[in-house]
Amino acid sequence: MSTANQEPPIVIAGMGPAGLSAAIAAAKKNHPVIIVEPRDDFTRGQRVVINKDTFNFLKSLEDKKDPQDIKFFNEQISKTNVQVKDVQSYLTRKLEKYPNVTMHKGGGAKILDINPEAQTLILQKPDGKKQVTQFSHLVAADGAGSPHAGVVNLWNKRNKSSNRAIEYKKMKYQPSREGAGTVTLESHDKQKLPKVSLQKNFTKQDLTEFKKQFDWNSSEPPRVYVFPNKKNTKFYVAGETPPSIEKISTKMSEINQKIANLDGLDPNFKDQKQRLENARTELENEKRNQLTQWGQFILKVKMGYDLDLLKLSEKKGISDEKKQNITESDLSDETKKSLLERKNRTVTDKAKLNATAFSLTLSHAKKSVIELKKGSFCLLGDVAKNANFYLGHGLNDAIKDGLQFGACLDKHEKVFDFKSFKNYHKNQLNTMKLKMQLDKLLYPLASMAVNSINKAQKATTAINSDILMQRLSGFFQTGENTVKQGKVLTEGTKAFLQMKEKKSSLNFPSPPGVSAEAESKHHSKLK
Repeated sequence: MSTANQEPPIVIAGMGPAGLSAAIAAAKKNHPVIIVEPRDDFTRGQRVVINKDTFNFLKSLEDKKDPQDIKFFNEQISKTNVQVKDVQSYLTRKLEKYPNVTMHKGGGAKILDINPEAQTLILQKPDGKKQVTQFSHLVAADGAGSPHAGVVNLWNKRNKSSNRAIEYKKMKYQPSREGAGTVTLESHDKQKLPKVSLQKNFTKQDLTEFKKQFDWNSSEPPRVYVFPNKKNTKFYVAGETPPSIEKISTKMSEINQKIANLDGLDPNFKDQKQRLENARTELENEKRNQLTQWGQFILKVKMGYDLDLLKLSEKKGISDEKKQNITESDLSDETKKSLLERKNRTVTDKAKLNATAFSLTLSHAKKSVIELKKGSFCLLGDVAKNANFYLGHGLNDAIKDGLQFGACLDKHEKVFDFKSFKNYHKNQLNTMKLKMQLDKLLYPLASMAVNSINKAQKATTAINSDILMQRLSGFFQTGENTVKQGKVLTEGTKAFLQMKEKKSSLNFPSPPGVSAEAESKHHSKLK
């Protein structure tokens, strides 16, 4: 793959929202692109918040005659939330239409080594074959813990160079609790449960019961969010988890480290590894059970559903129909076996993501882009900075990062606007800092005031703290570059206190660029 002037391709690691949007932006400017993804299928079923800019970008790519696009906008996405895997599938279909794009997806495809001095890398294709590829720009967009920064740092160490070192720094502002988790629950037999127009907050009695059932040691209720699917048969729960779940995750990490440290030459190696793996499996099952109970309790509080109505969403293997289609196909026996293994592996990966727990420690790269002789090494999405998923900005920022990378590429010359990209990253960090400052200031006040306000207003104009915080965070949705810390905190505080004193509805200014009518519709759909 090459252009008339034999321009080396832009190589992108990762087919997440950041990598895919960067690839589309670069392809539109006629740059040759190679994008690499080791996983066979997209499995991230998390339902995340999207803003107006993200929705409009996705809408701008729509083919109104394409049945898959029709399904995406009619069934899979709303103006407020979407599953990550559906966005990935949608953007992949768009990228496939560009003749200047080569995809290496699945089969463990990956970048094995990088030489930033020569701007070459060793690429392993899905078929296992390896090739040396020269690149103009290299983009790491494969999520937190990306190995590519480590590969570049290893090259620096070998060659005693520090000019291209990639280092991370812990952010000053952190979530109040590190322990976070997600769980996807579904109704039995996919029964449609009654829709709830407004989710409720924890009452004092709810908090007392939560403390009793779980080892919750805070005087404040957990910060949690619920996103139902459109049919109201499946519910994605995310938020702060009890310390007991954090302890299980810590024990599992310790076991993983012990397995990694085992001596393969020890005669007892197999027995030791098996014992550790068995212990890890027991902990994994216990963690899933506790996450299920946690999610059921949250749904009972927020939406009023009985615990017996909900179970962990889980599949044991591929459907009999899919299995039959593969076995009865004209493919070779070896290909059939490989395909069945891949499909079962995908189902297993999806099942694991239905109940997850993790530590939410926020950090960012000191440099979001490294200047090379004839190009760049760019960090996008979670590789550049962690997302605070309580603020609902992860997918939005990832796509914005990808589009910004494309904006910094020149259409005709082999140049990159480093200054604009660095300023963009700096502004993104400042914006996130301001969001967290405002969140830290106002969310506790919002939680305390909501019940009394709802009682005064009754059900007709009831609000909850999630909607309040979404409204306040709207000050950041546009014009981030011109927002000043003092102005934002003053405006947000004044608006909240005015609402609290008057026990009025949310009658302070709409976020910039959003009409009051549009915002009302937006928040009426928020779950």
